[in-house]
Formats: sequence, C-alpha cells, structure tokens
Amino acid sequence: MNNLSLIAAFFVSLLLGCSDRQSSPLPRPEVVSIKPLLATVSVVPSRFTSAWDDTTVRQMSGDSAYEAVLRMDTAVIERLILVLPDTSLTQIPNPCGSGNFTFGQLAFLLINEIEGIPIASITQMQFDVLDCGALPHGLLEYVKLKGTQFQHQYSAYFHSSERARMLTESSRSK
Repeated sequence: MNNLSLIAAFFVSLLLGCSDRQSSPLPRPEVVSIKPLLATVSVVPSRFTSAWDDTTVRQMSGDSAYEAVLRMDTAVIERLILVLPDTSLTQIPNPCGSGNFTFGQLAFLLINEIEGIPIASITQMQFDVLDCGALPHGLLEYVKLKGTQFQHQYSAYFHSSERARMLTESSRSK
C-alpha cells in the first residue's frame, strides 16, 4: 500500500507541475547544428559594427559563410535559435563591445537579417538609442547575458500566431 501511495503522489505532483508551467516551445532536438558553419564566419556587415557616417568604409555584406547562412532563409532559423544562448566567442571582432561576438550574438544578427525580430514585443523592453550601427544600445549585451531567456522568448514568438500574422502581412506588402 505504501508504494502505491508514493506512485500516486508522484503522478499527482507531476500533473500539477505540468499544468502550472508556462513553457515556450524550443526547436526540435533533431535539428542539425549550424554552429560548424557559423564558426567559419569571419565578417559581418558593418551596419552591425560601426556608426553610419560618411567616413566609415562599409562592408555591406558578410563573408561567404555569413551569406550562405542567409541564403538558407527561414529554414535555418530553428537551428539558429538553438545557438542563441551560446556565449563562446567567434573569431569576429565586435568593435561595439569588448572582444569578439559570441555565437549567440551572431545567431541573433542572422535571424534578424532573415526576417526581422520585433525586439520590444519579444523582450517587453524598449531599446531606443542606436549607438553602434543599426543596433540599439545594449541589445547585443542583452542577448549575451540573457541568451537562454531570449532563446525562450524568441522561440515562443517564432511558433506564435503573431509571427504568422506578421509574415502574412509582410508577404502582402511585397
């Protein structure tokens, strides 16, 4: 009788724990890693690394590896979502921060170029001041420091009706 009570208590607590949890869907684990390709990226467009003024020599696109990921279009986004919390460093200097970009920051830049990320809607934070290229002040640092949280926030948006509606509206305007 004691074992039966223990098993019943376990299932009740499991059911109660699952019903209260607000989880966002993460990409499927069988998604193949994109990180080996990201590791070959050495240049990102200068709009993410420098102020937009007339004295800046602009790198308008990334290198061939960066562009290869972009050509995968929305099919690569789920794989990039998996990389968002990765704080290991790339070989790409980040003149707007200290050191190099992280893999998570690189994944963020690519996702944002592929379809645009509604930052304020996802994070419930307003990033207003542009201080380094086309990126708001503090945004890449937020992605670096809160990568797992941002991954969950973006993943929830990625699978939401809000995204589906935005994509539909975007395709109508083209």
